[in-house]
Amino acid sequence: MATSSTNVSGVGRANRASRDLVVAVPTWERRLQQAALILLRLGLAYLFFTQLWWKAPPTFGCTADFAFTTGTPQQLQRTSGLCDWIGIEAVYATQPRPFLWRISIIAAGLRSQSI
Repeated sequence: MATSSTNVSGVGRANRASRDLVVAVPTWERRLQQAALILLRLGLAYLFFTQLWWKAPPTFGCTADFAFTTGTPQQLQRTSGLCDWIGIEAVYATQPRPFLWRISIIAAGLRSQSI
């Protein structure tokens, strides 16, 4: 009587054989992988910590009057710190987003075709 894991074409046996295959990794390769992972983690930690201080309280990197960036997208009056980024977001919030409109129109067209 055949079990459910065996297949007439031998697929079940091939899956079992590949599952039982164990590859020995040399110790130098494992150490190299660990060293690369440690360097990557240290690099990401460095990037994270360097970006913490530009928006640290109590001033958040802003000027003394906490002025936001103002103007038009073509001519911005920039400030500094977090106030700069909030101001830039406020300026561009009023601008049309043609790329997003195209994507939504394409998605709506695909959705109406699939119904």
